[in-house]
Amino acid sequence: MELRELWILLCKERNLYAFILGGFLFLGVLWVNFEPQRFESNTLLTIGRTENKALSEQMDYQYDNFYRLQADERFGDTLVRLLATPQVTQDIFREAGLRQGAPEGGYFTGRKLSAQIVEVTFVESDQAKLEALSKSIPQVLNRYTSELDVKEGSQGNWFRVIASEPVVSNARIGSSQVFAIALFLGIFLGFWIILAKHYIQTDSIKEE
Repeated sequence: MELRELWILLCKERNLYAFILGGFLFLGVLWVNFEPQRFESNTLLTIGRTENKALSEQMDYQYDNFYRLQADERFGDTLVRLLATPQVTQDIFREAGLRQGAPEGGYFTGRKLSAQIVEVTFVESDQAKLEALSKSIPQVLNRYTSELDVKEGSQGNWFRVIASEPVVSNARIGSSQVFAIALFLGIFLGFWIILAKHYIQTDSIKEE
């Protein structure tokens, strides 16, 4: 089909094209008006140390600064993996006093920004619940860190997690994005629906 024939076809089916496009825009209006409220929490976790004074005075300890960045980076990887586990997720919910409805895992998203900074994000519809969970994250992670400290028999100088104040933002899709997507889908699918209709009608005429 040549471009001129395609243009004639679209002009012929302009009512159907307008109906399809209007339908997608109407769905966009419904989405904007009825999309549930969602909030996103963004918390930065900084990896610090709990230093033992007696240990720090030893001569061998001065070399710790050389390996610290590598150790912090590996511990950052550990935090990211812990946040993705079902056990840590449930512990954070329990710490926040939300024993019911705790997800299995993958609720919290950890992302390492640098060797000593991990970003934690998650989405929740209840802002009060979101704030309670944000405060519980560093408490639970520090508890796991302390347990690792005991298992390793460390005398100090182990890691600790320092959390920033969570930043809460609106996680809903913006109306401009919704209408842009609806417009694109209406134009794209409308074109192919009309083209498919044309070929089906053409095939039916040939068979007759």
